[in-house]
Amino acid sequence: MKLLTPRRRLAPATEMSDRDQRLIWRITALLLDYPTTQTFAIVDELRSAAEQLPISVRTTVLDFLGISKPRI
Repeated sequence: MKLLTPRRRLAPATEMSDRDQRLIWRITALLLDYPTTQTFAIVDELRSAAEQLPISVRTTVLDFLGISKPRI
């Protein structure tokens, strides 16, 4: 059995503040959970929160929600 060895953490593709990192983790955790009526009830709040994220991350989250604006 191979033991796990610590690896160096790669730099994120998009630099984000601690607040933005916590926000994206929370949003994605909610989106990856089994959907419930409560999840559907907070979609507008999730969209509003996602709109505060850096553009590269924001676009991906909004695409996942199926509510992104058309790219021009």
